[in-house]
Amino acid sequence: MTFSYKTALKILPLAFILIISPIWASSKTKPFDFSAAKLPMYSITLKESQQHVNILASEAFQGRATGTEGGFRAAQYIADQFANYNLLPGGKNNQYFQNFEIARPLSPDEDILKTQNIIAMQPGRDPELSKEAVIIGAHFDHLGKKNGKIYFGADDNASGIAGLLEIAEAFSRMPIKPLRTIIFIAFTAEELGLLGSDHYMKNPTFPLRKTVAMINLDMISRNEPNNVTVIGSNRSPGLDALNKAANEEIGLTLEYGGEGYFTRSDQYSFARHDIPVIFYNTKSHKDYHRSTDISEKINPEKIARISRLAFLLAWQVANMNERPVYHPLFKTVKTKGQNDVN
Repeated sequence: MTFSYKTALKILPLAFILIISPIWASSKTKPFDFSAAKLPMYSITLKESQQHVNILASEAFQGRATGTEGGFRAAQYIADQFANYNLLPGGKNNQYFQNFEIARPLSPDEDILKTQNIIAMQPGRDPELSKEAVIIGAHFDHLGKKNGKIYFGADDNASGIAGLLEIAEAFSRMPIKPLRTIIFIAFTAEELGLLGSDHYMKNPTFPLRKTVAMINLDMISRNEPNNVTVIGSNRSPGLDALNKAANEEIGLTLEYGGEGYFTRSDQYSFARHDIPVIFYNTKSHKDYHRSTDISEKINPEKIARISRLAFLLAWQVANMNERPVYHPLFKTVKTKGQNDVN
């Protein structure tokens, strides 16, 4: 899209208050000046959010099941968008794709599925802080076809991918890049048990110890028009404080009753390594995991507003001197046999 910018955007010095103890470091901040981020933020539009969902949740993509032709088409579409934004490939051998194989779950023949995460990056501008990264992610896979019906997965999770792409475009349009590196990941095989994000954690393309936060978007386009559920923030008070500061610019109603869903999307793979996370979600609905989850039912304004919130949060984390702290009292341990997925 065409977007006009003022030539004199400046990132102002960012200062943060550390309070009480290292556990609660960065849980309060001085007010942020968001002026340098507002123009790029408004490149996140309702029209483009709807367009991305329309494409990804169309019949041509056949429900985007992992290892299928529709899944590969979706992966290529996402990679093409990253290339259009002039983002650097984040996979091996200068590619956007992180290719790997997985065993088909519950298959008596142990079928192997070929699949891939799609990774892009916007390098930071600071010589030292650019060695650290903020990750923004969403899963692109869905359920494919069952009994002749296509499970389109418009909300789950074409909506999250639309947000990821819009955020990636906004960062690509910033005339002054953030201090830290921004990494954008579209995960595969979330519906099969978070296998895409699990593969990334076992084969990271950026050092995990240098990954300062992970922001996840999964199902962000349905239910009340002004509400978003914020999950996982109680494990990082500093990240929660930054999110609330960003929301002063957006005006959404933040809800915090979704911690029962914490293990059910890709941010959980990062939290298991004590990386601060926030997971944006707008709750389940009657079309969840049904063929009726179609693009006509999504709210593109909601996608755009949540994506703008995630953009401002990532922008703050990418520019602050201190990194958010994972609260050790909330260290997550997955119990044997637990396999909840979105």
